[in-house]
Amino acid sequence: ALMAVRISRKRNKILIDGGINPTYIKVVETYLSFRDIEFEVIDVKEFKTDRQVVLDKIDDSVAGYLFQNPNFFGTIDDFTAIIEKLHEHKALAVVSAYPISLGLLKDPESMGADIFCADGQCLGNYMNFGGPSFGMIATKEKYIRDLPGRIIGRTLDKDENEIFVLTMQAREQHIRRHRATSNICSNQNLVAVRSTIFMSLLGKNGLSEMANLCFSKASYLKEELAKIEGVMVLNTEDSFNEFVISTPLESDDLLVQLRDKGFYAGINLANIDSQFKNEILVSVTEKRTKEQMDALVSSIGDVL
Repeated sequence: ALMAVRISRKRNKILIDGGINPTYIKVVETYLSFRDIEFEVIDVKEFKTDRQVVLDKIDDSVAGYLFQNPNFFGTIDDFTAIIEKLHEHKALAVVSAYPISLGLLKDPESMGADIFCADGQCLGNYMNFGGPSFGMIATKEKYIRDLPGRIIGRTLDKDENEIFVLTMQAREQHIRRHRATSNICSNQNLVAVRSTIFMSLLGKNGLSEMANLCFSKASYLKEELAKIEGVMVLNTEDSFNEFVISTPLESDDLLVQLRDKGFYAGINLANIDSQFKNEILVSVTEKRTKEQMDALVSSIGDVL
């Protein structure tokens, strides 16, 4: 968001899609609240982006639009039309994506996104109770000097040996001091190296295979859960590996009973929004087996 404002120079308005992970939104709001930057969170409709509302809000005052695909509720969308209008008004599109989904879904570059970011935990790293993990960020070449963080480049030394160097140093603290764009001093190289090894072991087609496993297994579980009386899948559009279900029981009660049966069934959406008293966000990864999913379906049926 700050990068979009910096690139647009005189604009100070950011649009935030309500389908972004709520914790991400809180972090963005924290960064923007103490600056002269206006921001607006646009509510989703039926767990997907309200496209017309977003299109109507894009004008020459907007520096950028932040969105997530698949969104927090698992819904898949195509933001190409929104991005085209953003570019008509010289605004930037900033997307957060689940890295595994890029093996199957339309990638941010194909949509025309200007800035891409993601959490790398899913790329071969442990859950670690939420951390440590590492973040990824990429942008179009023309915006690279506005990237936060240090940039390492590959070159040749005087003996023609291939080496890695700190490049574009005019952005750095030792030159620009408090105006530097690289004032980020944490380091997750150990976690990033683990993911590099994981990706190399996946091979050329591994990411696509992994993405297809996530999608097909989630589709199977979604179909099986929908067969239980009283259970409804609420995503009105396609979803990747996450989806929202509603049950006759309040989510707190259902999740506790399922935990007693050995299942952590999902996220209680009442903790996100009090209106979702009976809604749960369910996630399926490539590691889940048909036997495990069938057992979950059976247990939910028993509880209800």
